[in-house]
Amino acid sequence: MDTTGNGATNPLEESVSGIAAPTPVTNSAAASLEVDGLAGRLRAELEQAQVAMEDMNDRIVELARANEDLTDRLQEEMRLREETERQLSRLTSDTPDSKRDDVEKEMLRHELSMAIEELQIMQEELQAAHDELGQRNQGYSSNEASAAVTK
Repeated sequence: MDTTGNGATNPLEESVSGIAAPTPVTNSAAASLEVDGLAGRLRAELEQAQVAMEDMNDRIVELARANEDLTDRLQEEMRLREETERQLSRLTSDTPDSKRDDVEKEMLRHELSMAIEELQIMQEELQAAHDELGQRNQGYSSNEASAAVTK
């Protein structure tokens, strides 16, 4: 056995013995790649969340402005309503003669009762015309049936 100091027993072993064995890929390298991939994905999701939050903040500002506009419109409408109610109150209190209103109401009642009577008369006439039309239609159908039987 010839050993030259490195523990090799033949020349081939001696030439190869100086080369170190390849280092196996350890789990730490794979884990490092997975962590880098996960970190990149988390960064992308974080950026998406930040963009979404900025969009939501813009929408909140837009809705706040719309709310202010609606509040202003509501206050204006309430002011106009109060003014109209005051004017109505003033106008009703300015009318000293309520008998005139009573006469106008009585005239309106009379006109309405006349209109109702006319409507009732028209309804009766329409009903009579409908009945007569139904009788004619039955007579026409009977004549057609008898004509068909005689043929």
